[in-house]
Amino acid sequence: MLNAGLKSLLKEAKLTKEDLKEILLDNFVNEEGGLDLRYLDFSDFDGYVDISYMKVNNDLMQDSQHVKGTLWQGCQVVEGNLYQSCQKVGGDLDQHEQIVQGDLKQNWQHVQGNLYQQYQCREFIGGNLYSCESILKGKK
Repeated sequence: MLNAGLKSLLKEAKLTKEDLKEILLDNFVNEEGGLDLRYLDFSDFDGYVDISYMKVNNDLMQDSQHVKGTLWQGCQVVEGNLYQSCQKVGGDLDQHEQIVQGDLKQNWQHVQGNLYQQYQCREFIGGNLYSCESILKGKK
């Protein structure tokens, strides 16, 4: 926990996002050279958390997220692979208009609501479409 003096100093300095980026890179790069922001707990914060419009030269890992509201992941441009698996959704799961150069794999989805997967036809997928082991309570 930050002490009151440091909090006051940061507030007075009008910390910018570029300053925050520099602080993170100076203090949270692990032995493998990755920026390690795992285990940040915002569960005591009632607002939303927005991590949109990130630009990453290597891998971006988003694993094991527990979200009480809605998880929005849209308009991703990935030059490598996109892995989305083992999703447990209390509401609807909407996956549509995905343009994939290689294979599209969507497995192990447990959906309480409806599963929407539209516009996943041959012209949008360069390789194969794999979808298995999905458990649905709603409609597909």
